[in-house]
Amino acid sequence: EGPAMIAEAFYWTEMLGMVNLKDHLLSLGVNGLEDWTLNSAQGVSADGLTITGIGFNPQGLKEGWVAHIPAPSSCVVLAIGGVVSSRRRR
Repeated sequence: EGPAMIAEAFYWTEMLGMVNLKDHLLSLGVNGLEDWTLNSAQGVSADGLTITGIGFNPQGLKEGWVAHIPAPSSCVVLAIGGVVSSRRRR
């Protein structure tokens, strides 16, 4: 059995506030994460179109995930880039 409470990955934008990362990735056309719980984003490619992280797969096992965004989206690129940049400065 997995943990009773599982944290989900979010990101923040000044315009939208807190945004569920998985829901946003799915809305951008990312496939394969529908039944996952995304705990965190760990990295973003230089072009902002590939994001990696840790989560629970459909079988409930903790595993790494990779999301390839099919088309450029300045909202995700700027928001996620800002999150990763702030993590690197700490």
